Amino acid sequence: MSEHLIYPIVDVLKIHWVEQDIGEYYGHNNQGYIFGIEFQDDQDNYECVWYKSEKERDKQFEKEIKSIKKQERNTNE
Repeated sequence: MSEHLIYPIVDVLKIHWVEQDIGEYYGHNNQGYIFGIEFQDDQDNYECVWYKSEKERDKQFEKEIKSIKKQERNTNE
């Protein structure tokens, strides 16, 4: 879950440190944390959370998607 974004989350994406050339930009390998989740809020702010394994990232990603869908349902009621 995003810890720093205070506005409603509008998008959640799986990202990869190497495939998106993030390591090239920053000049390091993020200490092996290469599987990420990127959150975007409705004010166009972004936050990324990084994991060492794809399995761990994917498990958390599914939780985030369920949480966002639940919030959307609650907002629409």
